[in-house]
Amino acid sequence: MKKVHRCTYFCIKSERLPAAGAQNKKKKMRSKERSGSRSVAKGYRLKPETHRLIKRLQKEIKGTKEETLSRACNLLQDSIRELNFNKKNNKQ
Repeated sequence: MKKVHRCTYFCIKSERLPAAGAQNKKKKMRSKERSGSRSVAKGYRLKPETHRLIKRLQKEIKGTKEETLSRACNLLQDSIRELNFNKKNNKQ
């Protein structure tokens, strides 16, 4: 685009403006930063049956998906630690 210069009250240099979608995305990001609840893209896809399981667990604990997954992972980790501990004790 050509640069235009007007020597008036509205002295501007016209430049390309970002697309409307990009502006909306920036506004959403700013509002999330202000609220303190910025989400992070996880980068993985789950099977539909896994999504259904998460929804069922989410309803039972009355929490968010993030809380549900976090609690489930912590419980799994605890049970793995317990199994490993029991295996070590049984060998002795």
